[in-house]
Amino acid sequence: MDIDMLLGLELSEADQILKDNNIKFTVNEIKGYKDQDILNIPRVIKIKKLENDEVQLTVTYFSTSIE
Repeated sequence: MDIDMLLGLELSEADQILKDNNIKFTVNEIKGYKDQDILNIPRVIKIKKLENDEVQLTVTYFSTSIE
């Protein structure tokens, strides 16, 4: 599976894809202090491959859907 396809996806979608493919992962959040009430959609902005076929996702929050 090409994990780069997870970039830009909402965290819930990326989570489901990784679980369906039996890939272990961790999530790091980048969260600012301003506008937290409107920034509520977590999206994957960085993917790092770790040892033992594990993946680390970095997510930040957006205000609306990209679509």
